[in-house]
Formats: sequence, C-alpha cells, structure tokens
Amino acid sequence: MKSTSHSIPNRLLHAASPYLRQHAYNPVDWYPWTQEAFDKAISEDKPVLVSIGYAACHWCHVMERESFENDMFAAFMNEHFVCIKVDREEHPAVDHLYMGACQMLTNAGGWPLNMFLTPQLKAFTGGTYFPPEPRYGKASWMDVLTFVKDVWTNRREEAEQQAATLTESAADSERKLLVPVATGTSDSLDTTVIRNRIMEAADKVHGGFGAAPKFPAAMTLTYLLRYNYRAADGEVAEHISRSLDHMMAGGIYDHVGGGFSRYTVDAGWMVPHFEKMLYDNALLMALYAEAYRSTGNRQYRFVAEHTAAFILEEMTHEQGGFFAAYDADSEGVEGKYYTWDKSEIEAVLHDKADAFCQLFDVCAKGNWEHTNILHLNHKAGVLEKRTDSEVTEALAKIKEVRSERIKPLLDDKVNVAWNAWMGAAFCELYRATGQTRYLEVAERNTRFILDHCRQEDGIGLMHIWHDGQAYIAATIDDYAALIHVLLSLFQLTGKYSYLATAEELEAYVAAHFYDATSGMFFQTAEKDNSLPVRTMELFDHATPSGNAIMVENYHLLQVLTSKNQYHQVYRKMVAAIQPSLHKFPTSLGRWLCAAIPLQIPAAEVVITGPEINQVLEDLHGIYYPMMITLPFCDNSSKKLPLLTDRNNEKVTRIYLCKNQSCTLPVSTVSEFRDQLLHF
Repeated sequence: MKSTSHSIPNRLLHAASPYLRQHAYNPVDWYPWTQEAFDKAISEDKPVLVSIGYAACHWCHVMERESFENDMFAAFMNEHFVCIKVDREEHPAVDHLYMGACQMLTNAGGWPLNMFLTPQLKAFTGGTYFPPEPRYGKASWMDVLTFVKDVWTNRREEAEQQAATLTESAADSERKLLVPVATGTSDSLDTTVIRNRIMEAADKVHGGFGAAPKFPAAMTLTYLLRYNYRAADGEVAEHISRSLDHMMAGGIYDHVGGGFSRYTVDAGWMVPHFEKMLYDNALLMALYAEAYRSTGNRQYRFVAEHTAAFILEEMTHEQGGFFAAYDADSEGVEGKYYTWDKSEIEAVLHDKADAFCQLFDVCAKGNWEHTNILHLNHKAGVLEKRTDSEVTEALAKIKEVRSERIKPLLDDKVNVAWNAWMGAAFCELYRATGQTRYLEVAERNTRFILDHCRQEDGIGLMHIWHDGQAYIAATIDDYAALIHVLLSLFQLTGKYSYLATAEELEAYVAAHFYDATSGMFFQTAEKDNSLPVRTMELFDHATPSGNAIMVENYHLLQVLTSKNQYHQVYRKMVAAIQPSLHKFPTSLGRWLCAAIPLQIPAAEVVITGPEINQVLEDLHGIYYPMMITLPFCDNSSKKLPLLTDRNNEKVTRIYLCKNQSCTLPVSTVSEFRDQLLHF
C-alpha cells in the first residue's frame, strides 16, 4: 500500500543534508546518525536499519519511491527496527565500514546500502537495493525485513557472532594490504610488473579499464601519464590518448554544458548515470589539464576549461565554496534534463540541424530509450570539429533552450575534501593555461575552507559546510586534500602562509589520526567514537585514498622544508604498501603517483629575483611530472634551507636541485630547460 501523502514530517525535515531532507516526508520514522538513535536501539533492544545513500543517487530515489514511501513497509520498519538514514558524503567512515561488511557478505556493493546492525552498531546482514517484490534475482524488501526480524528474535546468538566477525573483518580488510615496515623495500618498485598489470585491465577498444559499468579511473590514468614521461612506452601513450579521447567524445561528457557524469552503464562511455559529482569533475579536470601540458593536445585543454566553466557557472557558492553534486533525475526521470528528441534539435537549429544530428548521433527513433544522448563518433577529425565555430554556436543555442528546463536537484553542501580537490584542479589548470583567474579561484576557495570550516580550537577542520554552518568533524581525506592544495598554492605563489598552514594541519593529523602500529592514518580522529571500530582506508575508491595523499604531502613537505622527519614518514608508508602496489595497481593509482619520486627524481626548483612570476609562468610550459617549485616571494620563506642565502632582488636566478643539492644557477628558462634535459 503506497502512501499518497505524508503531511507530518519526520526528524529529517530540518537536516542540513539535502539527501536526508528528501526523506523527511517518508512514513518511516527515520533518525539521522545520532546518539539519540543509538540509545533508542539499546533501550528497546531493537536491531538498527542503517540506510545509506546520497542526493544524486538514482537507485536511492527508486527505492525510496517503491519502499520507503509505502505505508505498510514503513509500519513494519517502525515497529521492529530503529531506522537511521545516512548521507554517505557526510559520514564517509560510516559508509566505509558498512560497505566493507556488505561486500564481505555479498561480494557486491553500491548504493543505496541497507545494513542491519546490532544495537551496538555491528552489522550482521544486509545488502544494497531491494525491490518491493521479488525481481532481478533479489528478495523483496518485505521478505528481507521479515527475515531479519526472525533472525533477531529467534537466532540472536548467531546474528551477534556474525556481527562480531564482520565488524572485525571489515575494519581490518584494507590493513591486511600492509607489510611490516622492516621487510618493505620502498626503493625497489618493479614498474614493469605494475605497468603490465595495469595494461592487462585496459580496454583496448574504448579506453579506460574493465567492462561495464565504466568509471573514468582518473587516478590510474594520471599515474600512467607520469610514468610514461620517462618510460616513453608507445602502448601506454596510445591507451592514455584512447581513454581521454573516448571519454570526451562519449555521453559521459556533457557536450552542451561541460563536466562529466559519474560513470556509464556501457563499456563505450555512451550512456551515463547522469549524476555529476564534484570530485569526479575535479579529478578529470586536473587529468585533462595535465595531459594538455604533457601532449600539447588542445582538445584536452578545451575539455578542462569547459569543465571549469561548468563548475564556476553551476556549482560555486557566492562565497567561493563548491557544491557537491547534481542529481541524475529531473521531474522524476533519469537523464531528462540532458537528452533530446530530434525534433527538438530541429526546432532550435533549423537548417543546421542535419549536420549537428549527424555529428552527435541524433536520430528520430533515438539512440537510447527513445531519446538521444549527445555523443561523438570516432571517425577521423570528429573530435576537432567539436570546437569549430559553427558547432560551438549550435551548442550554445541548445544550452540556452536547455536552461529553461527543470534542472536536476543540486546538492548544495560544501565537502572540504572535494573542495580541496577542485581547488587543486584549478591550480593544475592555471599551470596548463597561465590564466591567473584559475589561480584566483583556487585561492578564494582555500580561504573559504580555512575561514568557514574550522573547529572551535581554530586548527582542526569540519567536514561539511551548509547554509552558514560547519558540522561533522573532518576525516583524514579532508586534511590530506587541504594540505595538498595548500602546498600547491605555496609553489605557485610563494606565499609562506600556505606552507605554514599545511605544516600546522600536518601536526594536527599526526597527533589525532596516526596509527603507530601500521604507520598509516585512521579515517577519523581518536575522539570520534560513534562507530564500534576505527576504520582505515588505503585503496582509492571514487576519490583518492587519504593515506595516499598524505604520502604525497610528506614528500612535498620534506622537499620544501628540508625536514628529515617528513622523509622518514614518507619512506615508512611507501614501504608498508609496496607489495600491494604490484598486486593491485589499478586500485592504488594515487599511491603509485606518490611513489614516483622513487623512480623519477624530483626537480627541486628555486627561483629568486625580480622576474619570479614570469619565470614561474614559463616553467609551467615545461612538463616534468615531479617538478617542485620554491619561489622566493615572501621574506618569511628565507628560513627554508633551500632558500637560505639565495635571494637576490636584482638578478633573476633559477636553481635546479636534487635531494637538496643544487647546480649552479641560470638566469633564463631556456638555460633551465637544457639543464632539465640532462637531469
């Protein structure tokens, strides 16, 4: 029995999360992730249903419509369970723990994630999407609820034993990747083995890795791009270009408005799951910008700048923060905002419609579910036509018409880690283009985070900001990503405050997140005790592993400050993960990027004198994957050993250094380029 109207809202009505508010008028008596819900479960001795999703999740909306708006289902849920709704973007550690348990139970994962817990919050069974009646080989939601109630009532001991086992296994699953540091060999990566493992998973037809559903794998492609600087491997170079070309030609890329969807349901990048996530666009924008620097392919620059324009136009708060996501659905239909009937195109473009429809594979019967997803074919010269003036003008007209449609829901919360990743992407776009407006965007966003997302102590961070309020303590991903963009901004501007703040945050992380046993960092600080165990994330998932980014940060901090303590942590962490880099390289792409200095020496570049800014801009035109710049723009920087006694305000000097040892300085970028060729 589906309810048609719920006039009385539940507790989620005033939640900050748009995802939680979407469920405010469900008949389910939802709680947010709070102590009140945990206490109720213990006092009433009820199992907990934790249902995890996010605002842009299509199947989350489907299950809500089918089951959580159903009065009969809701009554059963309210009677027999304490029901908690979680936005995975607000509580990534909660999601990580219970997703790990789900994957161990079912060998699958995804969202919505529906797990059943003991009152002590230990998972004993669950799954992802369940239909209202049996289909797709899945039990119905009511069958699942009835089964779990029976287990809890009649087989409690069995459930609690399974809960204990699952919780311990889920918490330790990624820590098992590590080896004792004494046996690690951090300087002996076999890049040939790693390269071959990655290429075994490569899709030689469409680019990317694996089969459908297809995710962009930006982190693995970034590693291959940097690895290939020295390797000059033709097959790898071909795969990088194949991947980038097919993605920017496919339906995963929004040819009208810019930006990428999260993934495609097919192997050929044509049919997206239409949600647009900030983190995907950050990682892909940075990848295309770096690929432009590496290859000079102007189509890659176009895609990076088109994506940046989308972010600035559609996903930026007036104070400088970036919003989280756009939903896949509008007016209750997946992809409706983005798809077209041929007649609609003809009404907009008139006599130019036939050429446009041929270019973007638009036909009367539709290329997907009786409508059309705009995408390019791969005949010679087609990608170049995308930037022709006639095509650009046609797309602008279509964009204007599309703007009159009802947009998908915007998830307007500000996630610190995702914002920092987008800030880093704007830094990379500045390097690629020399356009100072992109650097200004990155600086403004970083100031926003530092001004609005601090804890009461003025040092620690909060994870989410929304509608003027920061809430939920930050995770290791937040700290790692923010430190990373701060170090990028120091290299680009020479403003010492960026480096000082990065060191301040590193000290906080070391004090509150570090696990001396493994040499890695927990997802949450020691004071966050809502979960039964502290989790540790090592694999890259949709976003880079916070531990991998901390490794990169430690290498950068060591080079910039010359402090050996940072180098020791870097070597210890890489040593611990090193065997897994050979076994699971496509899941550890950012770790591989962090380990590149072991294979390609970092070019430590000190710049002093009156032409620092021009030299920096010119240096960005030289692609070297491990170039670290120290511009002497701030007197506070003179305390850094690499800058000590090197400043000369009258004469421009460029020093190329390796392991803190510098060659004789040169005065021009041309001379520096010659030095780098023999580095």
